Amino acid sequence: MGNVAASGGYYISVPANVIYANPGTITGSIGVIIQHVSFAKVLEKLGIKK
Repeated sequence: MGNVAASGGYYISVPANVIYANPGTITGSIGVIIQHVSFAKVLEKLGIKK
């Protein structure tokens, strides 16, 4: 893998026994998890409603 191996680069590499990638390669996949912080309960405790 070079600079970027997005979904297609990752998909092609999956069945390989060994995957070679540059140390700075940005690797992605299908179904990447995005995390976020929710302050809803904190705001609720402070009496602030949406």
